[in-house]
Amino acid sequence: MLLGIDIGTSSCKTTLFDTSRGVVVGGSRRPLRFLSPAPDRAEIDAEELWQSVLTVLRELSLQYPEAANRVRAIGVSVFFPTLLPLGADGRPLRPALLYNDRRSQAEVDEFNASFGREALAALTGNQLTPGTSVLPGILWLRRHEPEIVARTHCFAQLGAYITQRLTGQCRLEPTHSSLSALCAGGDEMRWSPAILSAAGLSAEQLP
Repeated sequence: MLLGIDIGTSSCKTTLFDTSRGVVVGGSRRPLRFLSPAPDRAEIDAEELWQSVLTVLRELSLQYPEAANRVRAIGVSVFFPTLLPLGADGRPLRPALLYNDRRSQAEVDEFNASFGREALAALTGNQLTPGTSVLPGILWLRRHEPEIVARTHCFAQLGAYITQRLTGQCRLEPTHSSLSALCAGGDEMRWSPAILSAAGLSAEQLP
């Protein structure tokens, strides 16, 4: 059996596949609660999200108790990009900033002016934008919530956080890192030393 966990923009759901028969056995779903503390802000409580994941997994296990010993692999899909500062204990220090958060326009303009819009696009293959790039959110936090940044061990995304809670390892897939504005594109995707230096960050602060 295969287990799918899908965290979307409206709900968290699970799907159980029986590979021997090629059919969907069942699933469960739970709506998610999003936060908007100001008109230009969009957040989600990551711990509350994790509890929703646990809830749908429990519901599925109650429906199909035999699946617990038969699941061979778990696939996780999480909307992105997002920004979630984690402390040294791996727990969130504040709610996650979402892809539709627009608070960091000033940071976008300043970084484009200092680093160069074209230079950044050449390295990453993307334009720097509020919300849909992770870097501006980090710069916003540094300016407006320095106490959070001082305690941050890792600037993660929700996908990396859920993976960490499931496996104990904070890992980020390339598609998510590609929209961080911190990752050099091409055949060998990696955190860009030039962008990290300009942003005052190190690779050790990222998944």
